[in-house]
Amino acid sequence: MGIVWSPAFQHQFLDGNPRNFNAFPGTHSVQPHVLVVPPTPPRDQLGFAVRPGHRFDYTFEPAVDSVIGADIKLDTAFPALATAGQLLGQVALANGAIRLLLGFVSGSARLQLFVSNNVIGISVPFDGEPLRVHARWHTHGQGQIWVNGTLRGYAPSLAAGASFTVAHLRFGHHLDQPVANAPAFLIRGICVKLLRREDAGRVFDSLFPLPSPLDEACLRKMTAVDNAIMEEIRAFMRRAITRLTSRWQEGMPGGPFSREAVAAHEAAVAAGLAFMAFVVHRRDEDAEQVKQKVDEFLTLIKATDPAGYAELVARLEAMTAQYDPSCLARLRPLAQQNGAALQPVKTLLEALLEVIRSPGGTL
Repeated sequence: MGIVWSPAFQHQFLDGNPRNFNAFPGTHSVQPHVLVVPPTPPRDQLGFAVRPGHRFDYTFEPAVDSVIGADIKLDTAFPALATAGQLLGQVALANGAIRLLLGFVSGSARLQLFVSNNVIGISVPFDGEPLRVHARWHTHGQGQIWVNGTLRGYAPSLAAGASFTVAHLRFGHHLDQPVANAPAFLIRGICVKLLRREDAGRVFDSLFPLPSPLDEACLRKMTAVDNAIMEEIRAFMRRAITRLTSRWQEGMPGGPFSREAVAAHEAAVAAGLAFMAFVVHRRDEDAEQVKQKVDEFLTLIKATDPAGYAELVARLEAMTAQYDPSCLARLRPLAQQNGAALQPVKTLLEALLEVIRSPGGTL
């Protein structure tokens, strides 16, 4: 769900001041040292000019830990005569561990997404018109590159299982030394979203904002078990994705997603939307939709490895015994105090537990 990903940095370059952006707390620097350009330039000149010696650096304070997904969107434009030479640029995160490289030359746009030592690359025809570039990576292994709203390349096992600490964002040219009269393209807009390991739980907690009675020690213990359970689930999902999807780029026959993969994605999205509606309205029909769509999703995922799924369920149920009993006891008064409000959610979660144990009606 989109609300789980957090916008870490966003700049639209709506005027000549490169300081006008939204971001997680941090500090920035711009090379060359130009802070304000009065008055606001004409629309066709707005943006960050990417040429040798031009870069924008942003340091997140504090650094963003446990990043398991990165989403980069760029709106690019090309002034007249700029495409006469080679144009290069990049967006780099986590000291370059995550990099989107852009190259425009001889009527071709070459785009490469690097994650650790893994890469997905595409080439698309380029005629000097504006391009919207979108690259996304997730720890499940999915790497995607979109151009102008169309998927152009996909990888099912790009740095699967990796996670990063993101302390720094840089975009611009990879060369630090300016080159006189070098051609440039413009970044008209940039948006970087990050997915952290705990973001799904953070969103769930925001839907049910109850004060926690747990001390720091209990929180650490409970979080450790939660993280271990999620890692088991993610490991199974990484294997399922390699069975449901395949490496692909535009021009190859077929597509990257099997019929089952498309159906699973649609079911997951529908389940998420129904759950949000259930949280707001507490309607029985929304709860039924959640159960139905989760069942459809898990039935398809289970089919990729039925024996492995049964083993996963058994491990997850065993892992719930690792929750500290004294910490669980501290949660009971809170549950009792909010019993009426939480009962519909409790009923739905209990039903979903049965679906998880036996998607499709059989385990």
